[in-house]
Amino acid sequence: MNCNTVRNIIIFLLLAFSLSSCVLSKFTPVSNEIYSGVDFSKGRWLLNSVDAHWRQKPSMDSEILARLKKIKPDSLYFINDVDLKYISNKNLQFNISKEVLELLDKTTDFDFIINTRARILKDDAGPIQLVPRYEEESSMAEFEIAIYDTKTQKRIYSLKMSGKVTIKPNNEKFLLSDSGSTLLHKCIKKGLNRLKKNSCLKQ
Repeated sequence: MNCNTVRNIIIFLLLAFSLSSCVLSKFTPVSNEIYSGVDFSKGRWLLNSVDAHWRQKPSMDSEILARLKKIKPDSLYFINDVDLKYISNKNLQFNISKEVLELLDKTTDFDFIINTRARILKDDAGPIQLVPRYEEESSMAEFEIAIYDTKTQKRIYSLKMSGKVTIKPNNEKFLLSDSGSTLLHKCIKKGLNRLKKNSCLKQ
């Protein structure tokens, strides 16, 4: 048996062991509105900075912008890269008022604004368990996105992607699971992939 064969066997065994010791996370999309997607083929789009913990904010902004650029490669602008002379950032909350949307319409050339919110709600489980657990533990995260039309001052899309992993009491000495941070990144990816899947992208 040569070295390559032995190495492949070891890798296979490690992967099999890891998969058998992994606690799967559950992701649930929630929307209280009937909108299935949006038309990205027209208009100018403004991405607001994510509503998140200040330590996570820079990396979240970069990740969300990069993923949205794959959906809308042109005519998408990040709020920190534009000059909104008549509107301060504190007015651009996740739930934007009709008055602010009217001001955006009158004082800028943006047709749509995208708001996002990211939260780690609980972070007790994972990522690695090395001792038995005698009580149930879990981690939870959620990502929300809301898109507004500045011309009509209406919300045209909303979605909340929730992620959760639960570790039941057990006698296992080795388990892998998603941390709250990992759950949040997966929620962002799944939420934006769902937006892309249900939207019109052609120019």
